[in-house]
Amino acid sequence: MNEDTAFSMADVYIMLSVNIGVHSFLFWYMDALLPGDFGMPKPVYFPFTVSSPFQLFRAVYYSYINE
Repeated sequence: MNEDTAFSMADVYIMLSVNIGVHSFLFWYMDALLPGDFGMPKPVYFPFTVSSPFQLFRAVYYSYINE
């Protein structure tokens, strides 16, 4: 085995983490664009709006307050 091409387990875990992050973002994006039978589709540029990044934090914050 050549030392220059060997993968370590840290490399595998980094690739796995990046892959999970990319696929999670794509799922979230496509779910918002094509919501299904119920719900309104968002515009293509919705991640770049001001309110979009804060919607998740607001939902989590209000769920803890209302408990």
